[in-house]
Amino acid sequence: MNVNLSTCRIALYINVPNWGWASKPYLNDPYTSIASDGTWAAYYATGGNDVNATEIIAFLLPSSYNAPVFEQRSSLPRELFDNCAAYVQVAR
Repeated sequence: MNVNLSTCRIALYINVPNWGWASKPYLNDPYTSIASDGTWAAYYATGGNDVNATEIIAFLLPSSYNAPVFEQRSSLPRELFDNCAAYVQVAR
């Protein structure tokens, strides 16, 4: 993959059983910056039942793209997959 990370950011989402998908770390601050060495870190458990999340997904997106911000959604919007350079999903 040939991606200029300086023009990208991370959008993180979690899925909590019986509640749905939500933007993380916060609805009013939904993006995570990528360090110059390519690393990044984000909080997924910032309140409520977040610690019960069974799925976490991170999308590598162009900084110019405004990813949807939401909570209690039954599924992830297709546009996230269509606009990302890459994504990683883990089940816990």
